[in-house]
Amino acid sequence: MYKLSFLFLIIEFLSCNSTPGTIDISKFAYKFQHHIKNEGAHPKFGDTVLYHVALIKNGMTTHDTRKVGKPAQMVMRDYSIVTEPSPIEVALLGMAVGDSMTIFSKFSQDTSTISYNISLVGLEAAR
Repeated sequence: MYKLSFLFLIIEFLSCNSTPGTIDISKFAYKFQHHIKNEGAHPKFGDTVLYHVALIKNGMTTHDTRKVGKPAQMVMRDYSIVTEPSPIEVALLGMAVGDSMTIFSKFSQDTSTISYNISLVGLEAAR
């Protein structure tokens, strides 16, 4: 049941028009824009992903893993039971290794503009 729900989640995300350069909206209502879109495997539950991310608030980069020199790492969660994934998780679900995307945050207590520039640099399948 969980695998089927997860599959539907991925299909929902991928069914969004994700042509590089256009701004689209994910199932979770995040706006996103692909810069580079490759064919290939997408992360799934249990996979470990390596990615670079830059957090941009009001046009200023506040954090960038490229400047730190080491990509961030995350194990993908079971999105059939996670009701509110982070913008980074939503972006990673729709990416293949080598993809680059900007995702715009829908949560903001003030009028700040928050976005994440994300590049998927590695994917290790769950064992």
